[in-house]
Amino acid sequence: MAVAGHVDGDGDDGLDGDDDDGDPDGIVMKLLLAKKILDVELEQGLFLKCHAENPEFETFYTKNIFLNEGIRAWMAAQDQPHENLIFLEEVLPRGNAV
Repeated sequence: MAVAGHVDGDGDDGLDGDDDDGDPDGIVMKLLLAKKILDVELEQGLFLKCHAENPEFETFYTKNIFLNEGIRAWMAAQDQPHENLIFLEEVLPRGNAV
């Protein structure tokens, strides 16, 4: 048995197929591991899909990022006058862009 192998210390991890009892616990362990990995991947996929399909979440999230980055870029020259920052007109937000 695989559990007895761990206690004995004979090095049998039980993941190589049949053991003394004829119980293919290695195959079962591999299947359980594969199922667990698949469950985690599906759960993550469903979580991401919910947020990707929710336009309110996506709009709020992206607007917040754009607002923060735009304000940071717009105020950089005023906040750090010692850096002598000069931004091209193309990179600064204009009008109602923020």
